[in-house]
Amino acid sequence: MGRRKFTETDYNRLIEAFRADAPHFRPFTASRLAACDPKTAKRGWDTGWPSRDWEPIKAIFDREKLAARALLDKQNAKAQEQKDLATTRKKASAQGASTTAKEGKIVELARVGALQALAGGIRLLPQLRNLAEHITAELEFDTQRDKKDPMHLSARQGISLAAQLVKLQKDIIGLSHEAMVMERLHLGKPTEITSTVGELTLEECEDRIVAANAEVQRAKELGGLEVIDGGLKAPVIGKAVNLV
Repeated sequence: MGRRKFTETDYNRLIEAFRADAPHFRPFTASRLAACDPKTAKRGWDTGWPSRDWEPIKAIFDREKLAARALLDKQNAKAQEQKDLATTRKKASAQGASTTAKEGKIVELARVGALQALAGGIRLLPQLRNLAEHITAELEFDTQRDKKDPMHLSARQGISLAAQLVKLQKDIIGLSHEAMVMERLHLGKPTEITSTVGELTLEECEDRIVAANAEVQRAKELGGLEVIDGGLKAPVIGKAVNLV
């Protein structure tokens, strides 16, 4: 009886037989699983059948092993990237919290400094009023003042000093404003008006007054409106506005 021809189906079965024997890849075991002789199994492993474009089975598994290793390396790299990203975010969060705390301290110091400057400026206001009276008296040629008084100031000197005090008050107000801006920025609130109501024409004003008077008249016919307390100096409801 002649030998059966080794077909592509047999070749594929031999590949799966070697796969089942991984990681040993023994030709004898594979031959039993693929129902072929050991010599055929060994040839398939070592050289394959190049004339039939059937590569060595060993080369197939080497290629699969390299592909699996590359995939594993890619997965490990991605996992490491995610781990590094999480670490970076954690550090950034910690640094952000530290920075926010430091900014809060700066804002607090600015607020205290502004309050102290305002308190000092308020204490200077009576002196500024006295200085204004002194300058007025000098300009009116007050002859009753003792010109030899070492604390005496001429009108020019008084005006100069008053200008310095006014500038100081202006600087204090500017300092207070900057402190308020810093605090609003720190709290994430707007620091300036982002939109304004446009000016109305005279005709638009008249139309609104007419509409408001109509609402007031309607409220009177219905028995008036009830004003709910809660606003400072709540307006009187029911009084019409006359057009000028």
